[in-house]
Amino acid sequence: MVRAFSTANEIIAIPQLLKILDINNCIVTISVMRCQTEIASEIVKKGGDYVFSVKDNQSVLHEESRGCFEEVFEHGKKGVDFYGCSAIGMAESIRTEHGRTSKEVRYFILSFMTTVAFFAQCVRKYWHIENSLHWVLDMAFHEDKSRIR
Repeated sequence: MVRAFSTANEIIAIPQLLKILDINNCIVTISVMRCQTEIASEIVKKGGDYVFSVKDNQSVLHEESRGCFEEVFEHGKKGVDFYGCSAIGMAESIRTEHGRTSKEVRYFILSFMTTVAFFAQCVRKYWHIENSLHWVLDMAFHEDKSRIR
């Protein structure tokens, strides 16, 4: 699994990385807020697949993803139309910290159909990278505070 880290120039850097990386039979995870149709197309063209997290700033995609799952929960599979990406996924995270429990629902678009178990594994790997490597870059190296460009 390949993960692109957040930087101000990520949209520029990702196509350059895709040119040099062998992503054949790999799954690329990127936050969809930094992704473009051309990046998704290039990943698929090079033989890879993607799992993109859907964020609030992609309001239409976020609302359509949420609405699709609400329809499934309310009416079952009959009321769902599929178009665009190959699949969408929803992950519900429940965590307890300092005695307080919180729940967060996240949506993802995928370039491939898969099982729920494999989708969950992809999401866990995505957040493992985000929570470990990116956290270290920010907390240890203060990357987000850096104004060096």
